[in-house]
Amino acid sequence: MWQKALINRLSRRIMMLVGFACVAFGLTLAIAARNGVEHALDTLIEPIGRNLYRIPSWREDGSRPDEYREGFGAELFQQLERSPGIDSLCGQTIIGGTAFFVGSRSSGNYSDYQGYFVGVSAHYFALHDLSLALGRYPKVGEGAVAVVKQELVESLFDKEDPIGRTICIATDRIVEITIVGVLAPISEGLYAMSYTDCDVFVPADFVPEMVPPNPYGMSLSTGLKVMWARVDPTDPGTGLRSILDVVGDDVDVDDIRAWLGFAFTQKRHIVLLYTVSALALLFVATINAGAMGLTAIAQATHGIGIRRAIGARRFNSAVRVFLDATSWAAAGTVIGGVVAVGFVPRLERLLNFPILFNGWNLLGFIALLLFAAIAAAVPAVRAVRIPPLRAIRLTPLRHETHPLRGVGWLLTLSCIVGISAVVSVIALSDILIARIDELFAGVDRNTLVVAGGNAIRAGVSLPDSELEFADLEALSEIDGIQGILGESLVRMHGVLYNDEAMLGSLYRVHQFGDAHWPGSLLAGKLPTDQELASGTRVAVIGQTVAERHFPDTNPVGEVVDISGSLFTIIGVFNFPKSNLERTAGAWKIMIPASTVDDLNGMTLGWIRLNPTVNVEETVLRIRDTLVARHPNEAPPQVEGPAEEMGLQIAAVNGITYGLRRMSLLTLLVSAFGLGSLFWSQAVRRRRQIGIHRTLGASRRLVFWHVFRRSLATTSIAGAVAFAFGLLGVSIMTKWFYAEMSFRLTWLVWGFGSILAAASLGGGIPALWAAKRSPAETIRHGRL
Repeated sequence: MWQKALINRLSRRIMMLVGFACVAFGLTLAIAARNGVEHALDTLIEPIGRNLYRIPSWREDGSRPDEYREGFGAELFQQLERSPGIDSLCGQTIIGGTAFFVGSRSSGNYSDYQGYFVGVSAHYFALHDLSLALGRYPKVGEGAVAVVKQELVESLFDKEDPIGRTICIATDRIVEITIVGVLAPISEGLYAMSYTDCDVFVPADFVPEMVPPNPYGMSLSTGLKVMWARVDPTDPGTGLRSILDVVGDDVDVDDIRAWLGFAFTQKRHIVLLYTVSALALLFVATINAGAMGLTAIAQATHGIGIRRAIGARRFNSAVRVFLDATSWAAAGTVIGGVVAVGFVPRLERLLNFPILFNGWNLLGFIALLLFAAIAAAVPAVRAVRIPPLRAIRLTPLRHETHPLRGVGWLLTLSCIVGISAVVSVIALSDILIARIDELFAGVDRNTLVVAGGNAIRAGVSLPDSELEFADLEALSEIDGIQGILGESLVRMHGVLYNDEAMLGSLYRVHQFGDAHWPGSLLAGKLPTDQELASGTRVAVIGQTVAERHFPDTNPVGEVVDISGSLFTIIGVFNFPKSNLERTAGAWKIMIPASTVDDLNGMTLGWIRLNPTVNVEETVLRIRDTLVARHPNEAPPQVEGPAEEMGLQIAAVNGITYGLRRMSLLTLLVSAFGLGSLFWSQAVRRRRQIGIHRTLGASRRLVFWHVFRRSLATTSIAGAVAFAFGLLGVSIMTKWFYAEMSFRLTWLVWGFGSILAAASLGGGIPALWAAKRSPAETIRHGRL
């Protein structure tokens, strides 16, 4: 008997230790993840132009409001500059194209350069992070001076120092301008902004003296065509409202780098999401761990009564119970914290941003110990207040005198918090991802295009390298790649429809890994894996091909002739355009690779990156793999947002998808707490369960009798949590300047959370109760 008593006593303590270890583990990582998110945003904000909004004087469709037909005037510019929430403001005229030359045109001794110029106001270079390689920036009110790009300097002056030299601009007259500065190289790529196309930057107030030709039908002599406003980073909402109040909502206001600008202007709110997740985890975990302490002390009430009956003082009994509970809770807290620190490298790979520890972790640790002390003190005081003889008789732990009364409500509340955290964070992460996708203007930030190396573009003296399908197959083995669509150009023409040649480029395609077709399906369907592998004669055509050759009919189901074989059109697809290929996506005709011979055409690979893996590291592995397969050849060409700004894309992916993992951690802790509640209820009803089994109740009936309580509790808690979650989402979407549109997946996540909490919290105790024999349950009074 004493062995069983010792085992039962130790099991309760170990349960408390494990419970607080789990709490400390989850809380430590939650706070550290919150710190990591804030650090990632701080380090990435400035390179991408945080809080810089572009304000053009035209609508999204290109038309101009009547009040801005000549651009933004000086009065409006000054009004916006003085508005609340605006840190600084600059503007530019419309870009004009002309010829720049040095020397005398009349004598024929001159060098010229065809390019573009733009008039800019003060702060333009600072706001756009345009640094100088030589010279200085123009001063306020300075006239005929300019800052030029290095390409113009190299063309007109070769290796001579351009500072102080004069260049001539040919408009309707010859205008001389003195060079005072040369810009450092500007990184240009697929997503370069329009200002990088300019070669000469002059003061905006000097543009009217130049009076250039006007190919756009707009006056360059009056008004700024575009303004750029940097808003207060601590309150971006006020700055954005000031812009809309002054300029009006009839123009298209966007970010300088709209693909990422939104996420980083909302730094405070994103960090707040992670803070709320950490606090929800602390709340849920503390209640659950405290419930374990209550259970352990409540089950020891019988022993407390015996010690009181033989002379133990009430104070001494309370202190003994308190120290026993707090020592195990403190040990569990320390163990959980140590394990969490060791788990950091794996979590960093999981979330794609650094996990950092600071003073918040220390405060969380202290708060957890404080709550552990409270969780032990309250039941200890309640237990010793029960008269000794009455405590001795409390072997069944009757409800009306049991120290556990009220814990069920707290655990139910923790379940509500856990499920509402799951629903709200899942919904907010969906809204955040959708909003960022909108700002990428239809470009998938996790898609890359790879092609063979080009020596001229790479600036190396090596032979060009050719990409092959075998290279793409090797890339598909890299961790962090979800799927690859390989395409190889067959020929530019040669497809017949009703004996007439179709305009379009024929490509053979092959799929590696999971299905990934970049773009969007407009009609029909895409080839299946089996159709691509077996060489079924099917074709998918681009949008322009469909509009040109099937203007009044649905092309799906039509038959075309390719090299004497008949192919059935099964889909119309909107392919993206890549700068690495010669054919626009809308002019493509795609067929399975095995249906035509390999003609060694130019091969491209469209790669879908796994957003839950660090895309910056994945891009490096792609480059290293291709370089190793093509040594002593020009390096491969890689194009896409993740190639140009992999660090930022990885941070955004980690922030958005990491939220879901945080919410699921909260749900698991909630389910664990519910398990302790229903386990204690099953223990208290052990004799009743044994009697039911003796009277003929089946194991299935006993299981359902115990499980239905947890299902009813979690269902009610889930309904309340779902409402609270949607309320939180509606508030947060206003912070993100986004619209909340209900999605069915949120309901699925809500029901899934309820089932998970019910299954983990009530299913396991119910299954354990059903497996016990009736005689054992009645005789030992234990499960």
